[in-house]
Amino acid sequence: MAMFRFYGFETPLGNIRYSYIEVDGECFNSMEQYFNYHKAKYFKQEELAQHIMDPKTTPMDSFRLGRSIKIPSDQTPEQQREWIETAMNIMEKGLKTKVSLPPRP
Repeated sequence: MAMFRFYGFETPLGNIRYSYIEVDGECFNSMEQYFNYHKAKYFKQEELAQHIMDPKTTPMDSFRLGRSIKIPSDQTPEQQREWIETAMNIMEKGLKTKVSLPPRP
């Protein structure tokens, strides 16, 4: 039985692999860029969102930048649940788009 990895640069399903997607008229170079851009927007960190979208930003850069997005430590349990639900919706939408595209070499 074959085993597939879902992370890293080698796997086509990895979030940090270049996989150009267009969602709602916006283009992204990877799922990592797509997710972290929306995470920064959700937490109202516009400057960081723009940096993530910079054409020179690689998927690995997006990964690192995503770790610097500040999530308020004083969130209520309801706000935490709202973010988790929003994050899941963002990821689901991006992944559905990604897997619907023809494979790239």
